[in-house]
Order: sequence, then C-alpha cells, then structure tokens
Amino acid sequence: MTKIREGNDFRLKWIIMQDAATPLETAGIYDEHLYLIDFRGRVELRDFQRTANSISLEVTPTMAPVLGIYALHWVYKIPDDRFYRGYRNRAFDAEVFRIVGSSAEDDNKREIEVITILNT
Repeated sequence: MTKIREGNDFRLKWIIMQDAATPLETAGIYDEHLYLIDFRGRVELRDFQRTANSISLEVTPTMAPVLGIYALHWVYKIPDDRFYRGYRNRAFDAEVFRIVGSSAEDDNKREIEVITILNT
C-alpha cells in the first residue's frame, strides 16, 4: 500500500479485474456511487472519472486530512433479468493508500495505481 505524506495532492487510478487477465465487465451499469472511507466513516466522492473498469480521481489534503488507511467503496446497479427488480446491486472495495505523518515514511509517489483482482 502506497504511503503519502499528509498535506500532499496525488492522482489515484483504481483498476478492477475479474481475474488476472480479464477486466471487470461494466457495460450497462448505472446509479454509480464512489465513497472514500477512513476510520471516521465514509464520504461520497462526486469528482471522479470511470472508463470501463478503471476509476481515476485526484485526492487532496481536504479529502484525506488524517493519518491512517483509506479505502474506496464503489457501488452500482447493473441490468439483470434474473432478478425480480430487473437489476443487481454490485459493490466493491479496496484499501488504496495510507496517509503518514513524515516525509521519511512517504513513498514519494504522486500517481498511484491500485489493481483489485476479484477472482484469484
């Protein structure tokens, strides 16, 4: 897990794979929500970009102001006639970075890529 010194901006790209070689199928999804989670709770993020199975966002010190581990939680609906409502709810999460208190602990990265493989 990448360590970032508190007070720094950085870019985060979260890639979700079905398995090591297959991107998560995202065709037809709707009603997406992305949350940033820390020990205090969760905050919905509205300023993110999703392209297929990849979610990108800029993380600012205001979004991650305290030391500790942060996770992303992505939820959405996808059409599926096998369910009585005509859709399935899906949810994924991953611990994505740690905010640290000193430059000596910082991994000195400002572009982070996290890959989640659902079926290993």
